Amino acid sequence: MKILKIVKTNLYFINNLKILFLVISIFTYSCDNDDSSYQISLSLSQCSSSSDYINYSGNLYNCGDLMFLQDFSDSNSFYIDYNLINIGIQSWSYNGRLTELILFSEEFNSIDHIPHSISNLNYIELLDLSGKPNTNGNISYLPDNIENLQYLEELYLNNNSMIRLPENIGSLSSLKILWLNNNILEYLPTSICNLDASCEIKLENNNLCDEFNFSCFENFSNFTWDWQNISNQECR
Repeated sequence: MKILKIVKTNLYFINNLKILFLVISIFTYSCDNDDSSYQISLSLSQCSSSSDYINYSGNLYNCGDLMFLQDFSDSNSFYIDYNLINIGIQSWSYNGRLTELILFSEEFNSIDHIPHSISNLNYIELLDLSGKPNTNGNISYLPDNIENLQYLEELYLNNNSMIRLPENIGSLSSLKILWLNNNILEYLPTSICNLDASCEIKLENNNLCDEFNFSCFENFSNFTWDWQNISNQECR
């Protein structure tokens, strides 16, 4: 009977040890897959197209949105080691689409390039690429395929080094706010007149001549042109 009791005791101990090992394994796996250690970029290999989705930490993420964030990280050295979903301030919908991306920072602005895969953000509603006031950022242009951002309502590009706007900027039919203050714009595409008249457009402190103060701007309910830093005489 003593031997049987010892055997049962040992089996009980072994079973408890197995359970403990299983709990430790689950905990370790969870830790290894935490956002701080397990980069979501490692899951991009599961994507066969930009319309696919991956599951990460219990949430869905659209592959196309992540591909843009990956390209952005590759193009801007400051963000090269960031977990993609920790770049800037992000808002994602319940169905895994990136709806807001704020890359503005009071402390620094290290954005040098916006990749062409920005067209993947076809559910984005707010995009803030502002530079730091009094220390303009390095963004000089946006890719022409920005027209794919048909849900975009707010676009902030103020305090940068923008020299031109995409020719099809007027295709952003949902746009309600377009801030371009404190850039070096010398040219505006006429398509800007195609924006909804309720769109708030700010163009102060650029290098624009009066010829680009289009008559259509009179139809916009919230439009600001003043304080251009170039005189009409210099335009000629």
